[in-house]
Amino acid sequence: MSCRTRFILHASLVALSLHLAGCAALSNSLDLTHTEKVTTDGYLLVVTQQETFDQWHNIVRSEKARDAGVKVLESGQYYISTFDESDDKITLIALEPYSPELCHQAETAESSGWLHSEFEDNGMTVLGIDLPMVDSCKKGQRSFVGMSSKEGIEIGGAYATLMLEIRHETMLKYKYRWMGTRCRDGWISSSTGRGTCSWHGGIAAPAYRKEYLKDDIKVDGISNEFVHEKR
Repeated sequence: MSCRTRFILHASLVALSLHLAGCAALSNSLDLTHTEKVTTDGYLLVVTQQETFDQWHNIVRSEKARDAGVKVLESGQYYISTFDESDDKITLIALEPYSPELCHQAETAESSGWLHSEFEDNGMTVLGIDLPMVDSCKKGQRSFVGMSSKEGIEIGGAYATLMLEIRHETMLKYKYRWMGTRCRDGWISSSTGRGTCSWHGGIAAPAYRKEYLKDDIKVDGISNEFVHEKR
């Protein structure tokens, strides 16, 4: 008889990646493809009951969440990913059937175990583990977790079995596209001829913007999904 343990994470990060994208040195050739590493910190909540997962789903899609700047990046049968605009953090909520093995794997996820390996393979690092929740997990108990924005706006809360602090790193490809002329007062003009920026302190420099390659981000974002099976 075989035993199958499945753990799924799926995070669409394009909105987050675009929000956190930093400046890069402008290439002399706009035809060159550039790469940029984007690092995002956040949390992973593991819930073990469908009813609780549904509660979290309703919380992050509520009007309170929208007012607090929390966006649902993607959701599915086993996962929800959200982005909090107020502090640039992502929260992943994963539905996983309870097992004592899951509790032990979470306890060592920062340094060893299959969960640690799966995180590494998907560009994720475990920065911290809520050990009291691990202890409760081993006893078959859950802990209440509240969600609020950086400004202190209460969004709601529900139970979770485990909570890990994570860091996600991904590489994005982009090119520079000309968008006009930057004036000395910061105004962007679409003109390039004589008189450009005459009412804005004169010309400062050409203006460019980053254009992320859709073939790379597949419109909806870079998706990371992993499934662990133990037989």
